Amino acid sequence: MCGIIDNIPTFWFFFEPLLEAIIHTGTKAAIVLDVVESRNAADHLPWLYTELQRKVGGNQAWERSARRYYKKNRSVASSLLTYYEVSNKAEFARIAGELWRNGLFLEKRYPEALRFADVHCNRWNLRDILEPCLIYQPHKALLMLEAKIEELLEEERGRDFYQRVAWVLLFASDTPEIREDAAALIVRLDRKYSRLRAFRSELRNAGLMDG
Repeated sequence: MCGIIDNIPTFWFFFEPLLEAIIHTGTKAAIVLDVVESRNAADHLPWLYTELQRKVGGNQAWERSARRYYKKNRSVASSLLTYYEVSNKAEFARIAGELWRNGLFLEKRYPEALRFADVHCNRWNLRDILEPCLIYQPHKALLMLEAKIEELLEEERGRDFYQRVAWVLLFASDTPEIREDAAALIVRLDRKYSRLRAFRSELRNAGLMDG
């Protein structure tokens, strides 16, 4: 196994899934990890390196390495976001927002960005996830925003959540391409959720509705 690694330094990343699949024990993982580190190959094999860290050192070791390499590898970034979505919502929002701005959107991979936003958007990261979408794909993002708000309002309550919704709606209403559509959405939400007094109050506090 180590011979394979030694003989193809420039194309190691093609062998990442194969190597990870055949390493079943911590001992074997530790051997390969030692080789990767001794050859300074982690930058070329970020996904394999983080998975080796998981096998050898557990989730804490994996998290440390994933935080180091998530900008270099989509699979590592996706795994880290999935992990933080449950364990650390603040870090999820921070990293997701960073990747949106510096990755998918700057590379104009808009469909992929919108799909990821649709899957991962929740009450805690509503602003961080959807505001970049509203910048780069305003019309599609507004439709997603409406669906997400209605989905979340089925179960979620609380002033902090309502404030986040109001701020995203304010952001949408300040976006020239969708200003009129955003205003119409705000009216619809105000009417549909007329019994949620705290929600309507936050819409007014944000200046989205007349007193």
